[in-house]
Amino acid sequence: MILSFLIPFKLTFITEKELWPLVYYDIFVDSLFFIDVIIKFNTPIYSEGRLVTDRKQIAKAYLKTWFFIDLFNCLPMSLIKKVSEKRARSPNDLMNLLTLNWNSLPRFYPMMYLPKMLRIRNIFQNMRVILKRIQWMTA
Repeated sequence: MILSFLIPFKLTFITEKELWPLVYYDIFVDSLFFIDVIIKFNTPIYSEGRLVTDRKQIAKAYLKTWFFIDLFNCLPMSLIKKVSEKRARSPNDLMNLLTLNWNSLPRFYPMMYLPKMLRIRNIFQNMRVILKRIQWMTA
C-alpha cells in the first residue's frame, strides 16, 4: 500500500537524483516482491472449481499469468538509476538502454514503474475478494 503513494511521489518530485534512503527502501520492497514470487510457486490455486496442490501445475499456471511481471518487479530499478547517475551519456539511446544507463533516458525510467503499479492493482483486487469472503463467513 505504501508503494501506491511512494511511486507517484517519486515520479513527480524526485527527478534528478535518487536519494539513498529511498534506494534502500526500494531494495527492501523488491526483496519482498521476490519472497512473494517464491510463495506464489508454493501456494495452492483454484482451477476449474477444485483446489490444485500439485506444485508442477501451480508453477505452470503461475508462469502463464503473473510470473514475468512479478519477476520484473524484483529488479532494483532505483539502484540501477542511482548507479547510472555516474555514467556518461551516450548519443545512442539504444546503447544507453542496453548498458542500463537509465539516467540518460529520462522518459524511460518512469515507464519502468508501470508493472509495479499493475502488481499493486492486482494486490488490491485480491484484498477486496478476501475481505468480501471474510464478511460472508462472519455474517
